[in-house]
Amino acid sequence: LHPHLFVCYFGLGVTFVLYQPSLNDGHVKGMTSYQSDILSVMGTLVLWVLVLQTFISLISLSMTAFSLSNVTLVGGVTVEASISAHPWEETQSCWSCSS
Repeated sequence: LHPHLFVCYFGLGVTFVLYQPSLNDGHVKGMTSYQSDILSVMGTLVLWVLVLQTFISLISLSMTAFSLSNVTLVGGVTVEASISAHPWEETQSCWSCSS
């Protein structure tokens, strides 16, 4: 707790010592204009569109991977069911071939 109090009071003291009232007026390059405001809004919109496109693409890829895994699972179950539906037929045909 003591280091936090020290840093707080130290920061306030440094600010009090280094304060210059002329800095409140600002600088010409620090002022905003209509063009800079529009450019920043357009940049924000482009950023959000890209984020939205990324989000949509991740969702669609996840859904596609999930559906393909289900198709693979269903296909594997179908193949397994068709192979093991009548296992004795395959063994009888193999026994008849060997004898």
